[in-house]
Amino acid sequence: MPDWFKRACRAKKSRASNRQLQVSAGLLFDVLSKYDPEHLLLRQARQEALEQELHLPTMERVLAHMERCEIMLKHPARHTPFSFGLSAESFRGHVSNETWNDRVRRMCEQQERDAETGAAGRRAAKSPGKHLDKHAKPAAQGRQ
Repeated sequence: MPDWFKRACRAKKSRASNRQLQVSAGLLFDVLSKYDPEHLLLRQARQEALEQELHLPTMERVLAHMERCEIMLKHPARHTPFSFGLSAESFRGHVSNETWNDRVRRMCEQQERDAETGAAGRRAAKSPGKHLDKHAKPAAQGRQ
């Protein structure tokens, strides 16, 4: 809920519940968006959302830092924990003699066995990764 609305409600010494405030703020936002999209309160609400909810200053700092970082591509032999969900979703519609749940469960068990024995780490270490120099930019990064 935008700060300006909270302050307005406090000024009236309203005893409205949070739910009532959210409904009122949403209604006010919708009406202003439809009939006066450049209203000062809407601009302030958008600015607050960027600064507070999205943490825009922090995001800008992180992106600037990432821009200076070296890009390293590695190709692990097995799925990493971060890629596991994407991999599982990629074969959701495939025809197989086992259900999707059974296949994901089997993959999880294999991943856990690999982690316990350290096999995944050893295989990933043997896998040669490609290394790009500091100034190389992938094609997608060049688009603005």
